[in-house]
Order: sequence, then structure tokens, then C-alpha cells
Amino acid sequence: MGARDRARRGPTDPARLRKVLLVNAGLDVGHLALGAGLMGTTRRRGDGAAVVVQGAFLLALDATAASALRGG
Repeated sequence: MGARDRARRGPTDPARLRKVLLVNAGLDVGHLALGAGLMGTTRRRGDGAAVVVQGAFLLALDATAASALRGG
């Protein structure tokens, strides 16, 4: 159903996609902050480290994709 809907609507506008990726990158910063906060607690240190690693990867992914769309 998704492929059929995508074919009907056509390609995604690059400017809109870039805006979504930048919002995601901002949320990824929150991901990093949450992980850092968890790392500050004794019982959740390992969980916090895992959240930081995941947030860092997502931030890099979203920022790289948004940067690639900068030109149009």
C-alpha cells in the first residue's frame, strides 16, 4: 500500500525532507541529553551509554542526509 501511495503522490520534495531531517536531528540532541542524564545515575549507567551511542548515530545519520539535500 505504501508503494502504491508513493507512486500516486510522486517523489518527496527535497526541501520538505530536509526540514524533517533537521527536526529529527534536533530530537536526536534530546536523545543524547537523555542518555547523558541516565549515565549520571548509578543504576542506569549502561542504559545511558547505550542511549548516547544510539542518539549519536541517529544524529550523524540525519545531519549527513540533511547536508546532502542542502544543494537541492
